Amino acid sequence: MTSLEAKIIITSATKNIMTTSDKIALASFITAFFSFVVTIVIIIYTNQQNRLSVKPILKIIPYDFENNIAIYIKNVGVGPLFRNKLEFKTKTETASNLIDLMPKHSTLKWTNFSRFPDFVIPVNEQEILIELKGDLNNNEFNEFKTEVRKALKEITIYCDYADIYNTKFKSKPENLDYCYGRHFK
Repeated sequence: MTSLEAKIIITSATKNIMTTSDKIALASFITAFFSFVVTIVIIIYTNQQNRLSVKPILKIIPYDFENNIAIYIKNVGVGPLFRNKLEFKTKTETASNLIDLMPKHSTLKWTNFSRFPDFVIPVNEQEILIELKGDLNNNEFNEFKTEVRKALKEITIYCDYADIYNTKFKSKPENLDYCYGRHFK
């Protein structure tokens, strides 16, 4: 091999390091790699969105009418609410059922109340904790209603709940004085 032939071989080897098929293969690899990265990012965001799209939101709704006193727990979120823990506290007592902190009456009965330890509340549904309905012309009912309001104004409600992914949530403590204490100020 002469020096001229060696020079031609070296020159052609340095000029065409990558052939056209090598360039296409490299471009395909880069495209596949970025597609893989984009897919992973989309999966992460989709998973986060799926968790947010079924998030329950607990709302405690006290009713205080002349002929009806009630407290409901409502799910105003977009996914089912799994109640884990519900506590009712006064300055001296703690109970897992609201009816246990209510005054007793010899003749009048509660219209509705709940003693369920755990329950699931579907979207836009509610669970009754207590409900008392009566006749305004009945003096016994009016006196008992006042006793119930006095008891309710001292109570704070604490609730822990979860979504379908078992993500834990705590509701803010709900003091019932704003609703029932106004009658005694």
